[in-house]
Amino acid sequence: MKSQASFEFLSMLVVVIIIAAAFALFASDRMKEINSGQTNSELRGIASTVKNEIDIASSMEQGYERAFELPLAAGSKNYSISLEGSFIVVSADDGSFALPVQPVLGTLNQGMNRITNLNGSVVING
Repeated sequence: MKSQASFEFLSMLVVVIIIAAAFALFASDRMKEINSGQTNSELRGIASTVKNEIDIASSMEQGYERAFELPLAAGSKNYSISLEGSFIVVSADDGSFALPVQPVLGTLNQGMNRITNLNGSVVING
């Protein structure tokens, strides 16, 4: 009788441990999805900021100049940003985002950037 109670207790304990492990695995995967979504949203926001600055500079008269700042991290992750052809490309470890823009000269930096309209051409940090 005692051995049957011990066996039933151990069986229930194993079932509870398996359920807890499955729950922890599911919660971990869900947190990764949420963090990835937040990073993608940050990357999109950074690219949109640059696109807006380019659009404004191209619509202004020659001699327009403005400083703008890009974040040093996308959420809690490091990222890189570049102008590749007619796209702004913002990348982090778990994804990237590209946004089409009109022709631009120069390079983008994390932190402070300077955008100008020189003779009808948009130049960043040039």
